[in-house]
Amino acid sequence: MLRNIQNIYPSEDFNVYLQVTDKEGQLCSKTNLDKYNDEQLFINSIQKCRTATGTESLEKIAELSNVLDPNIKRNCLLDASSLKLCRDSVKIPLDVLNILSTGESWYNKLGFRSDSYEEEITKNATFISKLFSDALDEAHKAESTHRLYEEMYDFILKNKKDEEKERDIWLLKDKCNNEIYSVIQEVTQESRANIVQNLTVQQVFIKVKAFLQGGSKTCTPKFVYNASIVGYLLHIFQEYVFYDWALCKELVNVNNENESPSKKRKTKMGGSKKQTNKRRKQKRLKQRRTRRRLLKKTN
Repeated sequence: MLRNIQNIYPSEDFNVYLQVTDKEGQLCSKTNLDKYNDEQLFINSIQKCRTATGTESLEKIAELSNVLDPNIKRNCLLDASSLKLCRDSVKIPLDVLNILSTGESWYNKLGFRSDSYEEEITKNATFISKLFSDALDEAHKAESTHRLYEEMYDFILKNKKDEEKERDIWLLKDKCNNEIYSVIQEVTQESRANIVQNLTVQQVFIKVKAFLQGGSKTCTPKFVYNASIVGYLLHIFQEYVFYDWALCKELVNVNNENESPSKKRKTKMGGSKKQTNKRRKQKRLKQRRTRRRLLKKTN
């Protein structure tokens, strides 16, 4: 069936999508029917709708893949998942939140993984086991986080209009970190001393995740402010998260079951596991830019 669609709508001339909505017109999923190759189907968008959760939509797309073409071996996607709160006034990078609180992303838990998944798990486990205060100090010292801190500081000034703007980047970062600690204290209901001396990154973000899930029902100005600060913090810590946002999941079907294990391990757009560190870094930077463009489009 898929080959017939591609014959009618050649991929060099057309973009063909299968878009599924609920009866109210809310998007459930959007799938690109122009495959990168004969072995995978690319999922453009997944979200919870009235008649299906995200997990259920992914399961349905897996079933659909076998109907469209029995030769499809995997479903692939680019993880640009976000949590939109309070009528979209707050946007949280859900992949980073889940990695910091559980060690892997939501898609990872559902079997969507990259070639570097095992390495990601190991490196992220090391980061989230650090003391939160040590991780924040590391972010404070890094020049790569200057822009992210400046964006956070601009947001803080909008909410504290009586404060004079700080020009020195390091003093600016000091003020942002003080505000972060104040918000984390309120969110976690822990003393600053306990946060600094005892709590790991993971322990903090487990509490942060519970706060975001519980407080979003009220959406008070205080909640929106605290959640926004958390959002900026997640973007800062994203610099230290090891994650390839291009993910694939092997489909379970007759054709796949007959493959050798070594062939099944060849995932994600024909990529090789023996990539150099330089190539991986370039690839991650390219995917991060693509992911940011996707997030901007959904604003």
